[in-house]
Amino acid sequence: MKGGQPAVPRGFWTALLAINALWTAAGVHRYLTSAYLGASTMLDDFQITATAAGLLAAIYFPIYGLTQLPSGVLADHRSPRQILAYSSLGLFASSLAFALAPTLEWAVVSRGLVGFASGFVWLASLKLFLLAGHERYSRLIGTIVVAGNLGGMLALLALPPLLGVWPWRALTVAAALPMLGLAAVFWLAPVPDVERAQSRFWRAMGDGLRACVVVLRDLRFWPIYLTAIMWNGAHFGLVTWLPRYARDALGQERATVGTLAALIPFGLVVAGYIAGWLYQRFGKRGAWLFYGSAALYTTLLVLLALLGAGTSSPLLLYVVVLALGMLFSGFFASMSLLVNFVPPERLGAATGLLNGSSFGPAFATPWLMGFVLDMVDRPTSAPWTYSHAAFGAALGLLAVLTGTALLAAWWLHRLAQPIARRATQG
Repeated sequence: MKGGQPAVPRGFWTALLAINALWTAAGVHRYLTSAYLGASTMLDDFQITATAAGLLAAIYFPIYGLTQLPSGVLADHRSPRQILAYSSLGLFASSLAFALAPTLEWAVVSRGLVGFASGFVWLASLKLFLLAGHERYSRLIGTIVVAGNLGGMLALLALPPLLGVWPWRALTVAAALPMLGLAAVFWLAPVPDVERAQSRFWRAMGDGLRACVVVLRDLRFWPIYLTAIMWNGAHFGLVTWLPRYARDALGQERATVGTLAALIPFGLVVAGYIAGWLYQRFGKRGAWLFYGSAALYTTLLVLLALLGAGTSSPLLLYVVVLALGMLFSGFFASMSLLVNFVPPERLGAATGLLNGSSFGPAFATPWLMGFVLDMVDRPTSAPWTYSHAAFGAALGLLAVLTGTALLAAWWLHRLAQPIARRATQG
């Protein structure tokens, strides 16, 4: 015991460094295709336009989302240290397959496998963090959130200039190589582990699914759920296509096309702690922070769509995009709001359901934005320069989706108010 906090087990700080390195590397691979859309010859190599490119960039997300429930159960019933080792190897193998993909179909499958391997990292990391004690738990979670966003910034800022020297396939292999070293650390270094649950894996999966059904029947869950999943979809749609927007509409050099998009993870890192502090200060009024941030985010999306459709000041665009990144930190209040009405025995299932299914829209929006780009410009060849009007329409789509979700959430919230009053009186 030191300073009122429990002592950590031997090897924990080695594990923490390795986990943060893994999260940084995973962040690079999550945003890698966004950088490639703006600065590489990938579209030319596969002879595709924006619709197919959007699918390639987006396929990571639904696979990642689908792994969240089984990864949580697996973290309870298997060794988290071994899960992280296998995930590192899986990320290496799937990234290598993407680098060597001869066709679009192979590239889509391999990117889906990158999402699958990444999906088991989050909850296994949280399981190991419990070894440090509850007093350190929230701060340790903050370290990997920052690490993941730093990885995203690294991908968006460093890859575009490197693509002027090396082809995207070679850079993908280079980005995959650190995974082998991390796998070795998790296997061979004195990394601590946790005790495994005694119940059977498939029984626990069944219990988790039944808990999800109960949560879905609660009308109070749906306003939070609809707002959060569409907000997450807009976030990843924006990050996916901003590098291409910077290249085609703003006329930026390929080496700098990731700068605009990198402001989003940067803003998230800057505002993440502030959002958590504000939520604690708001107390039971924390819903205002969540819905207010989402409403302001939607308003700025409308402004961004209008700016994107014309030849506006780049400085104003940078300010708006940075603000969008900062506002997205309010998204994470959705998980805190669940505590107000979900009992502890179902809270894990509710959080997993919200987090996992939010990656469904994250799959749809980049693909739909690519479809809108093609529909407006009707490109006749793969190396196409998309117009301001096409990007304005694609960005406007995000505003329509988040705005519709907010209106539906408001209507459902009114329907759920009698339930909330009965729960308070009871």
